[in-house]
Amino acid sequence: RDRAHARRGRRPVRVVATVPWFAELEAALKSAAEESQRLSRLADHLLVLARSDRGRLEVRKTPVDIRKMVALTTARFETRAKALGITINEDVPADTTARIDELKIEQAISNLLENALRYTPRNGSIEVRIESNGHELLVHVADSGPGFSSEFIPRAFEPFSRTDGARGREDGGAGLGLAIVRAIVEAHDGSVQALNRVTGGAEVILRIPTAANATT
Repeated sequence: RDRAHARRGRRPVRVVATVPWFAELEAALKSAAEESQRLSRLADHLLVLARSDRGRLEVRKTPVDIRKMVALTTARFETRAKALGITINEDVPADTTARIDELKIEQAISNLLENALRYTPRNGSIEVRIESNGHELLVHVADSGPGFSSEFIPRAFEPFSRTDGARGREDGGAGLGLAIVRAIVEAHDGSVQALNRVTGGAEVILRIPTAANATT
């Protein structure tokens, strides 16, 4: 009887079981998700290059507010940049507009920002600067990293070209980012250039003709 009463008044004891392999499982799932995303990006990049090689990379030009486009593009990288203490600066004149394929130019700028984040040291800076001279739109993306090696610059925009390990804090991607940038800009009848700034760091310049001088 006393034991029955004790059982009725007994509170359940919550046993917290620690699963030693949970952290490993969580890490494995995260790694698998990241790998899936990487492969998806790789497939998208290869598709863009294949279409470019066949002359079938279509551009759909519309009037675009460049300042707004740049702000929206850089905003997607702010969280990662802040975690590394990296500042992303924008220098875009107000009321700058151009007829471009907005989604594709966003992709080109995103690829450049991805590279810049990879190679900019902690507490460094990245600059996105826009110029418009009435004939072409110039997009400058520069970082405060160690710059490109002299051997890399001539082949910077070739597919699968990668910088040496000394430039970045981590291994680079598949070496398709800059090739995609070139394909997109050339589809706009433009040109690209990679260089090292006199003040230090790498810079990529996109020259995109305005509608008056470019095919639609």
